[in-house]
Amino acid sequence: MARFIARITVVTPGAGSPETRVLYEPKKKKRKLSRWAKPLERMQRRLLEAQQVFTDELLARNQRSNRKRRNGFLRDGSLNTLRAHRKAFKRLKKL
Repeated sequence: MARFIARITVVTPGAGSPETRVLYEPKKKKRKLSRWAKPLERMQRRLLEAQQVFTDELLARNQRSNRKRRNGFLRDGSLNTLRAHRKAFKRLKKL
């Protein structure tokens, strides 16, 4: 197939919603990385994912605290941070 074809999908009419089937999808290229850099890149990716979990969880907890009571993010701030840290650490251990 040509390089500019991203995917070939066949759509067949069906009862209610049409059915789709992918005939061709190009293989994804493998990332080039030297042997010594692989563990470093994996560790960095894990840390970034854990940080993302932390910020998402802290933001959700702050919003929940503010909905519950006035200045809730200040009252529950340390507890929210502790719980978000705990969730991020679990994510870091799991990966």
